[in-house]
Order: sequence, then structure tokens, then C-alpha cells
Amino acid sequence: EGNFSMSTQYGRRWTDSVDTGLDSGHSIASCCSEGFIVVGGFGDDAVAWSDDDGDSWNTTDDLPGQSSQRVHVACDPTCENIVYAALCSAPNMGGIYRTDLTDGSWDDLNAEKFPYYGIAVARTGGTLYAASYAIGVDTSKDLCEEGRFTPSTANLYYSGVARNLTPCETACCGTEDWDYLICGMGGSASWTSG
Repeated sequence: EGNFSMSTQYGRRWTDSVDTGLDSGHSIASCCSEGFIVVGGFGDDAVAWSDDDGDSWNTTDDLPGQSSQRVHVACDPTCENIVYAALCSAPNMGGIYRTDLTDGSWDDLNAEKFPYYGIAVARTGGTLYAASYAIGVDTSKDLCEEGRFTPSTANLYYSGVARNLTPCETACCGTEDWDYLICGMGGSASWTSG
């Protein structure tokens, strides 16, 4: 129901719950270097964050997206106040977004609209990884051809990882540089375009 509580006794006792301002909670991340706790909800709700161990909460702007999506959150260990949200629903409906908590508005990082089930940022270098069970591959295109990894023309879907080497920077001309790693991850042909 969007409430937060924590334990300092290994789960034997819990603090009174505090309202985060969200309708529900789906994922949680700790931004250790800055002392933030970040909670992602469900749907196109905001993301909540606390800088005082969960005693009080702030919210970002609402995420762009669909009301049926689950929100996964991660903190950037190399860029101050930067948080990412990966959305999960069905193919053509996911996405990865970035906010500066001091502002609260969301930037679309222009990842393909795959459903993302988890997100992590490397402590060294700040590379962002987002796991998906449905990375769409257009098998009519060559391995390095533009548009090979896309939900819109995919005829086969794989489990894999989307990767961005510099997620806290906007690349030239307003686009982001993503690659999609599917080798050895196992295939899933249960989703087909029609």
C-alpha cells in the first residue's frame, strides 16, 4: 500500500510504517553513497525517495508510461542525485528513464520498449544494465544492422540485458547509446509478432 518500515533487529521487530506517497511499492533501492532510499511503485505513479532513513518521503514527477507497468529502481553511484527507473509490462510498453532527485522530472533514455524486470548500475564506471525476458530481434536484419533489436518488427524474443555505458550523460543529438546482450542467455519464442 505504499508504506515503508525497517528493522534494525534482523527482522524481529519493525518500525511503525510511514506513508511514502505512493499507492503501492514494487521495488526498493538503497543509494549508499548519498544515503537515499528509493521506492518504485506500480503503473505510471511517481517514485518516492527519502534522505532521512525513511522518516519522511518526497516524490518525483509521475513516470511516463502505461498504468499496468511495474517500476524497478536503481541509483547511480557515480553521478550525484541520479536515479533510474525501468518499466515492465509487455513488449512495446517498457522503457528506461532517468531523474535528478533535486528536479524530479524524468528523461526518457530511449531504450527499446522491452519489458525490463530488473535494473542495476555498476559501482565502477557507472554502466547501467536492465534485464528483460523479451528482447525483440528482427532476424531478417544482419547482426550489426540498425533496427535489429526492436519490439516493433521483432519476430523472435530472447532473454537478455540492455546495456548503456554512460547513462548519466545524454549523448550527442539527444539519443542514447544502447546495446542488447542476448548471447548465451537462452531463447524464448513464446512472443511472436503478427
